[in-house]
Amino acid sequence: MKKLEPGEEELVGDWILVDGKVRGNEPCERIHWLVSEVLQHIGVDAASGGWDKLYRDPADGRYWLLTYPRSEMQGGGPPALKHVAITDQEAKEKFVSPEEWEKHMEKFMRDRNIRFISSEEAEEKK
Repeated sequence: MKKLEPGEEELVGDWILVDGKVRGNEPCERIHWLVSEVLQHIGVDAASGGWDKLYRDPADGRYWLLTYPRSEMQGGGPPALKHVAITDQEAKEKFVSPEEWEKHMEKFMRDRNIRFISSEEAEEKK
């Protein structure tokens, strides 16, 4: 897979039908690879219900926002990754850390008697 290039501003995924099955196209696969292997997860936008996530490219320090802009589709549809020009201070003000978000969701689910499996528990089960 290819890392983000300096001139890139946005990657938009789409779902395609292959052998009778719906799957993500190449930009979907690249977005998934970037957010899981390359970019640093910086924060979660609580106002979006946790759907929008902020990442930073360690190569150049640029911020990237992961969204699911097709709200009419299941799960918000395929992902989009867009460069956002914000300062470090703005990032801290608008986004909560992934750890804070996980604690918030754990409390939310516990208060409703919904079993929450932490990322540590999930790793142990693998």
